[in-house]
Amino acid sequence: MDSINRFGKTLYNRILPDMVSKKTNDMKHRFEYNIPELDKFGSFNVDYRLTADPLIHNNVMDLDFYFDIGPENNHCLMKHETFDYKFEHFDANYMQFVLSDRIPNCFLDAMERQDFFDFKINSEWMYEKLGTNKFPITTSLFSDAFPMLITKYGGDQKIDLELKFVRPRVIFGPETGENVHFSTTVRYGLKEHGSMNYIIYDSLELSTTFDMEISEEILLANFNTMTVSKAGEPHERSIPIYSDDGFSE
Repeated sequence: MDSINRFGKTLYNRILPDMVSKKTNDMKHRFEYNIPELDKFGSFNVDYRLTADPLIHNNVMDLDFYFDIGPENNHCLMKHETFDYKFEHFDANYMQFVLSDRIPNCFLDAMERQDFFDFKINSEWMYEKLGTNKFPITTSLFSDAFPMLITKYGGDQKIDLELKFVRPRVIFGPETGENVHFSTTVRYGLKEHGSMNYIIYDSLELSTTFDMEISEEILLANFNTMTVSKAGEPHERSIPIYSDDGFSE
């Protein structure tokens, strides 16, 4: 900021908008994200541009950027929101970022649209992906929730567990007072190993709130609440959305 103090902010405010717009007009960055351990792979694009003239005031320069993260060559489908942000007052040695929750939500949406949150877990998957055969996926794992599984199939029947996390979303600065609120719908289904027919299918709502901070270059999170409730209809049901033999919870 020494040069700004030397030449004055008026000169910089006059030349910055044209310079920055030339450098950032319709800028795109494409990248791939690969998680080989989980057989997950996706292609993404980031569309970013300056949406307001750079402005220097009180020895501080404000830059407003628009970011759009989508799967492959597509755009984010999330609604655009307008917010008024208040910067804290620090000296010239600090750089502040204000991040809209639309950006991580666009990224989560782009991942969901490329099946990053779909999983089919069984004993073979545990061995191939996690390198362990000490946790076989059998009916015994679900004996507390669905005791009739043991009656019908025994405790050693291999099971395919299907998990799908639907609409994972974050809210920055929720009304409850924490830094972040995260929620998602968890759909799960149980099948006999190798079968296409569900034994049980149900849906749950997962919600959690937590505070985040960066201390000495370390990101810290303090979880305050976590709730799991029934999803789908009817909410007052005492059995899963679907079961092939009326299993109770």
